[in-house]
Amino acid sequence: MPLTETTYTANDADGVEQTYKGYIDTVGSPPVQVIIPAKVIDDLIPGTEATSLGKAEDAAHASGDTGVAVWAVRRDTRAVGSGADGDYSSVNVDGYGNVYVQTSQNRVLVEAVPTTAAGAYAAGDVVGTLMTISNAVRAAGLSGVIENIVINDKANVISNLDLVIFKEIPSSSTFTDNAAYTVDVADWDKIAAAVNVDNVYAAAGNRTNQYCPPAGIPFIGVATSIYAVLVCRTAFTLASATDLKLALTIRRD
Repeated sequence: MPLTETTYTANDADGVEQTYKGYIDTVGSPPVQVIIPAKVIDDLIPGTEATSLGKAEDAAHASGDTGVAVWAVRRDTRAVGSGADGDYSSVNVDGYGNVYVQTSQNRVLVEAVPTTAAGAYAAGDVVGTLMTISNAVRAAGLSGVIENIVINDKANVISNLDLVIFKEIPSSSTFTDNAAYTVDVADWDKIAAAVNVDNVYAAAGNRTNQYCPPAGIPFIGVATSIYAVLVCRTAFTLASATDLKLALTIRRD
């Protein structure tokens, strides 16, 4: 029950009777009224003076101010110190005392394998189906920059492909392997980029097509994944359904 404010008399340290403020609390069974000195209550409320542990927001620092040290937890393996999103958690350091932080940007290499089939592809055909590029951004609504595009061709037959990148799933379009590439008008504004990736290195039995956008290809992820379609620009024939692999280097904000 709420405390009731009152006054009471008691002798001070010099034996002189004084009147003090206090609070009445009812405890026990049968109930007994207990007077709690106001100083006890006040001591439970942290002050904001120089020698108090609490400090007011925006208050200026002064040399000699009292405070509470903020401790970190050593975790030699990066891990979170709480059980669920929204929980209070610890500040963590590694075995050298460095605070774990997430830099404003990081790079990831993400790969996808187009679902192709052995056979001939004509210019303008889709090579494979729509590919999902997972973990392209760290969270929905964040941005990234594609810095490098590599298409590895184990059969050494492809020399000229287009890569169309969608920032969100083109739900109104259908991309069928070895059929003509078309995009529904409802999906045009979902295209983040369309780039030509031609041959830069070929050796016996394999070929690498690579494109490094000079300024990168920026995009904002509606979700954490983006999507891509390969389009044939020079006719070729695949001998196997597992000849191709797409790899993107993405700088994630």
